[in-house]
Amino acid sequence: MTITKKKMNPGSLIRIVCGDPARSHDAFGIVGIESDIIHDTIRIKIAKQFFKEPYGIVANYLKKIQDNIRPDFMGIETNYRGKKLLQLFTYKYKLKIKGIYTSSNLTEKTRAKGLVMDKSYMIRWFAQHKMHHKILFPEILTPEMTILKTQIEDIVSFPTLSGGTTYKAQKGRHDDLFMSLLLCCHIHNHYYMQRTNNIGN
Repeated sequence: MTITKKKMNPGSLIRIVCGDPARSHDAFGIVGIESDIIHDTIRIKIAKQFFKEPYGIVANYLKKIQDNIRPDFMGIETNYRGKKLLQLFTYKYKLKIKGIYTSSNLTEKTRAKGLVMDKSYMIRWFAQHKMHHKILFPEILTPEMTILKTQIEDIVSFPTLSGGTTYKAQKGRHDDLFMSLLLCCHIHNHYYMQRTNNIGN
């Protein structure tokens, strides 16, 4: 469940850690990956779920990751309560973390701007990469890795008022670990695979 501390060379493996605060405020998921931008593969290294825990405990866990693993990128979703958490994490706990806004069915122009993830696009991207065995889990699953796999299977599509499609967990279930993984995949795909240089802009 730990990411190798070995210093990675630019252009090979990239460490990405992302978190998703549940909309219901009762859970917070964190996923860490090693992103192979040469072979376009994602190796999942961390899956951690906090359930009904104070956000200070979440911040301290992220601080340990920041100090010990030194990821190349850390981010959290900033929809709903996420924006306030981003301020808390950066100012009080001194985390070097970016906010990522998520939506569904974005235009190409909007999708190309800054830290914005098109949830519908990324779920299709994820399904394709999973089918081609480019999303890699550890051989031995921790309980939270098993929860992550279950959350992936539980995601369903819903129509939006605008006529588009959005994806979320079924009623009464969580998707915080899967959304954290999607955020990691978004950073891997959009900023490293496409070689853009506007992270945080």
